Amino acid sequence: MTDTLQFDRIPSTLPLFARLAVSKGRSDKTLKQPLVAQARGIVASRKEVRRYVEICGGEEGLGLPILYPQVLANPLAMTLLAHPDFPLAALGVVHVENEVEQVRAPRVGETLDFRVSIDQIERTARGYEFDMLTEVLVGAQEPIWKARARILSRARDPNAAKTAPPKRLPPQPSDWPLLQTFSLPGNQGRRYARVSGDYNPIHLYTPTARLLGFRKPIIHGMWSAAACAAALGVGDGPCRFSCEFKTPLYLPGKANLHARSAASGRDFVLQEARSFKPVLAGRYEPRS
Repeated sequence: MTDTLQFDRIPSTLPLFARLAVSKGRSDKTLKQPLVAQARGIVASRKEVRRYVEICGGEEGLGLPILYPQVLANPLAMTLLAHPDFPLAALGVVHVENEVEQVRAPRVGETLDFRVSIDQIERTARGYEFDMLTEVLVGAQEPIWKARARILSRARDPNAAKTAPPKRLPPQPSDWPLLQTFSLPGNQGRRYARVSGDYNPIHLYTPTARLLGFRKPIIHGMWSAAACAAALGVGDGPCRFSCEFKTPLYLPGKANLHARSAASGRDFVLQEARSFKPVLAGRYEPRS
């Protein structure tokens, strides 16, 4: 059995945030059945895409920026996290990896169908992890774009050996070529929230970030990934774009993007400018 939620438009995020804020999860972390949310006949607005590009960088074109379909689908993802059968506390989950496979970019003004799904939850050494799959289709064809977001809910492993963590050397500046430096103002989280609809309190103000354990607001990981994609020149054609989110980037802040050529594309790392801590690292692979 699969519980599929059907929508004829993308739902509003405001009531979803209210439901996510009070979700507590269950002692049994098993997902009883796959959860799916679908929305058909969605059209990306030229005006909204332009606002997104102004915040994230890149150039406005016929195709949607590589990560923008996830912005459009975010309310569907939130709907699944707020589902009564979803067993984890939604505010405790962390986006740790993201991978996009693009056959071609969905286009501005094109009629699109979205499908977001969670199939299962796994117990790992880090806690409870699951993949959230987002697919974009045109008509009844195969997906032209799909993304896999790896999500983690941290929990201690009771079977883990109690040993001292290994000593780590402090982060060092990357010796890869510097591609771009990003200087982010204190309100960058609020600016991105207005174009993405992601008003998680950790990104907005110092008091709201402190309520959730951060000394200052942090920029959205999906902004960092989108800014890297724009700087790397990710285009409308077939490609794979993947990244791992490493450490928070506090606001205001500055980060350096380094990249090097690899056999199948380009490897990249975004580092906090003063501490050299990696914010994210990934790979861009154009395909023919």
